[in-house]
Amino acid sequence: MAKFNDESVRSALAGRMAVREYPLPGAESVMVGVRLLRDEEMDAVRLQAQQFVLTKKCELAVDPEFLDRAIKRELISRAFVDAEKTDEAFFGSQASVAELDAPMVLACFELYNQHQMMVDPYAHCSEEEVAELVELLGKSPDREATLRLFDAPTLRSFVISLAATRRES
Repeated sequence: MAKFNDESVRSALAGRMAVREYPLPGAESVMVGVRLLRDEEMDAVRLQAQQFVLTKKCELAVDPEFLDRAIKRELISRAFVDAEKTDEAFFGSQASVAELDAPMVLACFELYNQHQMMVDPYAHCSEEEVAELVELLGKSPDREATLRLFDAPTLRSFVISLAATRRES
């Protein structure tokens, strides 16, 4: 039976941790590397954001989203790397990310979430599930109404799986 430290398990997980290149939102001619953060790194992101909130003496009752914004900026500063030199941060620091406008921070955070969906093994549906959806859409008189029956993560999963199926065939 395989264990976490076995080479086969480690190599399978390494693919999930690989840096992938994406166009930087708002500056599509610039490529940025995005990497999946380990669980321990996510803890550090949250702790660093909490420390930032404490240093600013922000009253969360006044601005309940302050901590969430700090978490997003900290995550972006750690997950976005130079597309060519993947061991170097793209933004350099959380302070650099804080210089971005709010829509850009949200777009970068969404890019991280999209990246996470791409490497998540649970994001993929079986070939049978994709075939069922394609068949359902083919028979539906109102395809848009049919698609509205599914939530966004399920639709993303279908699209990712469909693309993977098409690429493999």
